[in-house]
Amino acid sequence: MLAQTDWPIARIAQHSGYPNLQSFTRTFKATHGMPPARYRAEGPHAAFADAARPGEAPDAAATFAVRLVDQPALDLAVVHHTGSYMEIGQAFGQLYGQLNAMGLPSRSLRSLALYFDDADAIPTERLRSCAGVVIDADEGHCPGTLTPMRIAAGPCAVLRYQGPYASMHAAYRWFFGHWLVHSGHEPADAPVVEEYLNNPRDTPPLSLLTDIWMPLKNTGEPAQPAASAA
Repeated sequence: MLAQTDWPIARIAQHSGYPNLQSFTRTFKATHGMPPARYRAEGPHAAFADAARPGEAPDAAATFAVRLVDQPALDLAVVHHTGSYMEIGQAFGQLYGQLNAMGLPSRSLRSLALYFDDADAIPTERLRSCAGVVIDADEGHCPGTLTPMRIAAGPCAVLRYQGPYASMHAAYRWFFGHWLVHSGHEPADAPVVEEYLNNPRDTPPLSLLTDIWMPLKNTGEPAQPAASAA
């Protein structure tokens, strides 16, 4: 509400269940390190301000396709990673190494990364993510020493991004700063997922395809069933 409305802060305090503005301000400052008025002007969401203005989305937005899907539950085998999201490749290296050592065809499995923290709010060294592949839960086990994890079923907004992984930040800014603001949807309390649709080892950077999944709160509205990646 601070980031996306022009409501008076006293109204936001009341709407959020606080008895008065002073109590809200005190609690907010203790949690976020600044009072709500300053957060409204300078918080992490400020980086998205240009993208969020109606009618002024970046030119790159024309290349982003977003679809709403009912994502089925998926079972994964994962390797956990703590630190910069740009170093998730290290976790994938461990993951594929273990799969190959067991004689499993890692290249034919769906590869996903889960990102649990807001990189604008959490110190880089504490960011949590994991690299995973989709497995068949009916087999009843997770390969080797890999960790089992389940992605819950539910509605998702999926943005198809084409290009180098290092340049994906612009897609995220548009997705969260423009599309989400004007979509009427709310994000669910769940990690963002990236699914890598081709292999960077044999695909030119400009041709890399990534689906970014934004889990949404369930509003009861029907969505398209999610399609498996080719």
